Amino acid sequence: METHLTPSFTAKDFLSFLKNCICYHPILTNLDFYLFNYAASVDSFRHDHTTFEWMVCTLATTHRLQFLTALLQFISSNPCPCADGIFSCPKTEPIFRFAINAYCKAGRFYDALLAFDTMRRLIDGKPDVAVCNIIIHGFVKFKHFDKALEFYHRMIGERVKPDVITFNTLIAGYCKNSQMSLALQMFKDMKTHGCAPNVVSFNTLIKWFLLDGKIEEGIGMAYEMTEMGLGHFGSDM
Repeated sequence: METHLTPSFTAKDFLSFLKNCICYHPILTNLDFYLFNYAASVDSFRHDHTTFEWMVCTLATTHRLQFLTALLQFISSNPCPCADGIFSCPKTEPIFRFAINAYCKAGRFYDALLAFDTMRRLIDGKPDVAVCNIIIHGFVKFKHFDKALEFYHRMIGERVKPDVITFNTLIAGYCKNSQMSLALQMFKDMKTHGCAPNVVSFNTLIKWFLLDGKIEEGIGMAYEMTEMGLGHFGSDM
């Protein structure tokens, strides 16, 4: 490492070193996190959001999630220099979102929620609904419907407004699990929270009503969809 970087190397220099000298090396590529930690121990050096982002994406895409957890803890304790003022670094939420997505895909929800809580402490204001949707989608994918509903209520409690993706994810999950009453309740909640259903919302319910033999309910839902000017059943199935 010393042969490629000067003693006063910057985060930009280190990122270039990772990209050009380490990333594609067949032996050294898995040593990137050790080099990251070594760089952090250099008194004159400080990581920033560019090296944080690169390292998070690299560990997530190579499924080294045990190191990812340690990295997020490091970021929490050593914020980006952008955050030295009043406001947090604007890259913090996207960085954590990438990590949360990796955890949810792997079914590691304890780590996903820990990362979410850490992110909440670091960012300014409320989390973006897209991050919450990732967690809800993960719970639904792994059939943890109670956890998905619990997190949905947490969103609302923290004044994060659910969007159409939030509701469609929950509706589809309940339908696939033969819980049509809960799917309909979620459909009603959409309107309560000022979120207009789209073609996907209607088509999901229509499809599962028909599969469940509830023809009249399916037809009624189709009429409601056309009355809202959303097209015809099946266009987005």
